[in-house]
Amino acid sequence: EIYDAGPRWAARTRGGVGADGGDGNDGDGAPAIQFFVKASGGELYLNRARYIADTWARQAGVRRVTFLFDHQNEDAVDELGRSAPWVEIRHVDGTDRQGEYKRGRGNKAAAWEAQRTKTRAVFLDYVTDDPPDWVCYLDDDMLVNVSNLRRDLAEQSRTCAHCLVADAMGRRPEGDGWTAGGWCMNRPLAKRTAVVLDGRTDESLGWTNNDDVSFNRAVMKGAVGVRPRSSPRWYSEYSRPVRTEGGGVRKVTVHDDVNSRAIGAVYDFCRTRDGWRDDVDDPRAFVESLAVYHMDFAHCVTAGSSLANLCPKWCRHEC
Repeated sequence: EIYDAGPRWAARTRGGVGADGGDGNDGDGAPAIQFFVKASGGELYLNRARYIADTWARQAGVRRVTFLFDHQNEDAVDELGRSAPWVEIRHVDGTDRQGEYKRGRGNKAAAWEAQRTKTRAVFLDYVTDDPPDWVCYLDDDMLVNVSNLRRDLAEQSRTCAHCLVADAMGRRPEGDGWTAGGWCMNRPLAKRTAVVLDGRTDESLGWTNNDDVSFNRAVMKGAVGVRPRSSPRWYSEYSRPVRTEGGGVRKVTVHDDVNSRAIGAVYDFCRTRDGWRDDVDDPRAFVESLAVYHMDFAHCVTAGSSLANLCPKWCRHEC
C-alpha cells in the first residue's frame, strides 16, 4: 500500500481540499455511486452537512448524496435541503439518540439501535429497480474526492466480485475486520446484504451494538460472509501515513500501533497521528491523492479552512 502522488491520483480541487473537481457525470465509464451520509440536526453536525453539501456533494451528481438525519432541529435541516437542491434530505424515525454513546451517562443501547436503524435505511433506499454501481455510507466527518473514489472503486472491482471497500481495521489479520468512518459496497454485495437484512431481525443476526464493529462482525462476516478490503486511498481518524525506506508512504492504523506497542491504547493514537505531515513531502498533494478521508487531514492544508471547527475536539490536529 504505497502512496504515489503522481498526476493520475492527484486530482486537483476547487474550493479547497474536499471539493473535488469532477463534474459528477457517470457517462465516462467510471462507476456510478449513490452516497448516504449519517447526519444529525445538532448544530455541529448540521454545519458538517452544510459543508459537505457545498463541497464534494456538488460534484457527486444531482441527488447522488442523501443525508440521513434524525428529527432534531428539523426546520434548519429542511432549509438545507431547499438551499442545496442537489442533495436529498431524509429524516429517519427513531434515530434522535444516535450519538448518546459519546456521552458519559448516555443510553448506549438507544444509540446503537438508532445506528442500526439508519444502516437499514441505506439499503431500503438504495435497492431499487436499477440502483447505481456502488453505494457508500459515510460518517459526516469524512470527506470525498469523487474522481479519486471512482478510480479506486473501479480498481477494487477488478479483483473482487462482492466488494466491501473501506479504511478497514482489525485487531488481528485473521480476526473480524471492521470499517472506520464508513464503507462502499458494489451492487451485487449490496443486494445480497439487503436480502439478509430484509429477512432477519437485528436480534437473530446477533447485531446487538453499533454500525461499524458489530455490523461487520454480525452482518457482513457472520451472515453475508464478506470482510472489508482496506483501500490505501482511505484514511479515517484511526489511520496515518508513515514514510517507508523506499521513499513511499504506507498506511498505519491504530491497531497496527497498538499491536506493535507504539501506543498503549486506542485514544493515544491521536497524539501519534499528529505528526503525519512530517511523513509526506507535500501534505496537500497527499490529501489530494486520497479518495475518502477524515476532515481532520484536510483542515491543516486548506487556507482559511473552517474545518477545524467541525472536527471532534478529542482528536484534532494542531497545525
